[in-house]
Amino acid sequence: MSKSQTKAAAPTYAKAQFLASVKYSSAEKDVLQVVLDDNQEYSEAEAQQRLQQFYQRKVD
Repeated sequence: MSKSQTKAAAPTYAKAQFLASVKYSSAEKDVLQVVLDDNQEYSEAEAQQRLQQFYQRKVD
């Protein structure tokens, strides 16, 4: 088996689960509401990455 096959996949969560989580502040939940798709699931790392991309975007 390859190395990638032996690692367990990170759990994924729906947008609604992130929005209901106590882990995120209300401001972060507002951002997640915008940057996550309703019909897709994300790992915590992916959600964090989306938050960081949003915070680092350039505003004209």
